[in-house]
Amino acid sequence: MRFSTFSTKFNRIEKLSIIQYQHENQEITAITFEQKCEVFMQVLFKKPPQSEAVNWNNYIEKNWEWPVVSRDEIKEAIFSSSTRKAAGSDKISFLILQKAFESIENRFVTLYSSLISFGYHPICWREAIGAILKKPNRKASLPKSYRVISLLNSMAKTAEKIIASRLAYLANTTNIVNFDQMGSRKQISAIDAVMSLVHDIQLAKNENKITSVLFMNVKEVYDHVSCNQLLKICKNLSLSRSLCS
Repeated sequence: MRFSTFSTKFNRIEKLSIIQYQHENQEITAITFEQKCEVFMQVLFKKPPQSEAVNWNNYIEKNWEWPVVSRDEIKEAIFSSSTRKAAGSDKISFLILQKAFESIENRFVTLYSSLISFGYHPICWREAIGAILKKPNRKASLPKSYRVISLLNSMAKTAEKIIASRLAYLANTTNIVNFDQMGSRKQISAIDAVMSLVHDIQLAKNENKITSVLFMNVKEVYDHVSCNQLLKICKNLSLSRSLCS
């Protein structure tokens, strides 16, 4: 992860103030650029929990519908992405990908069908640029007053969109997730979740019952996902081995 400078909406470079924070019961002040980078690495890029590696010996996957990647899947992933999105470290934007696809679409088909079939994500696609932005109305001297915007490789995003679209299809057509799961499913939103909750409350009210609801907000949940634990879930679902590579 490389750091980049950041600017305001008026394209003026905003000077990063002195950062103060506590680490191992010590008050630390970061003044230089290197010191501030070290602070952000410790505060904003916490390592996820470690867990035991997955044993794939004698693994048998289910016969899920997972065909060879088609031209239409690749085209949809590329052309449904905004050309105004910032490019990653290779400076290749979706506008460039769209123009390239129109000229050499066969090479795109060969590339993505091979990579996804073998379950390989190139190392150069895993690099991101981290832009540190201050949250509005927050104290500038506190490291937690900042958030990270990751600028990812556009070609990597295309592969991820293809896989995400396939997983969404499986979620809607199989029992891979619970029927009541609302998040990350096509044509289902927070409105459906609220309507379902209101329905349950009204139904209980008509039966003279009391409804109790527990809302949970897990802080920084995506930053603390264990890769091995996620792979174990995929293994328990008997997903395609190429997907879990």
